[in-house]
Amino acid sequence: YIKNNQADKVVDLFKRIKNPDEIIIILLFNACAQLGTEEALNSIKQVSSKIVQSFQSRLLTSLLDGLVKCGDITYAKNLFNTFKNKTVSMYKVMINGFLKENNCLKVLSLFNQIKMNNIEIDHIIWTCIIKCLSEIGDGDFSQSIVILKYIMPSSICGLIQMEFFLIFFVL
Repeated sequence: YIKNNQADKVVDLFKRIKNPDEIIIILLFNACAQLGTEEALNSIKQVSSKIVQSFQSRLLTSLLDGLVKCGDITYAKNLFNTFKNKTVSMYKVMINGFLKENNCLKVLSLFNQIKMNNIEIDHIIWTCIIKCLSEIGDGDFSQSIVILKYIMPSSICGLIQMEFFLIFFVL
């Protein structure tokens, strides 16, 4: 149903399952994220209140994604802050949520957390960071991009998409 853009049917099916396992809950959160409605947000919150944080990071990432895509970045941020073992996927969800709200200071704050926690940064996060720097519109922006190019791992910087992105924003 999710692949066929029938997320509402996933939510209906979920309501009939007595004891859903982690995979079923992930599917529900993904369906709710696809719907992005207030009703979907309520479903996410109702189900998430019954789960414990000992679940796998994949479920917690899906939970964050659903909250963000349904428009409750504040709840997602508060929940995210309670997680002890944050993954790069969790950071990506939060960064994309803050980027969607044009909250570049929070994006850059998360970027600093990632660096301090020695989490490997992928090209998606680098792209978000560059976009944030461009939106801030600092006079030293071009210099910041050049510096980023030198601190970015060569495996990321060498990607054709990243090279284009860097050139586009420096010019």
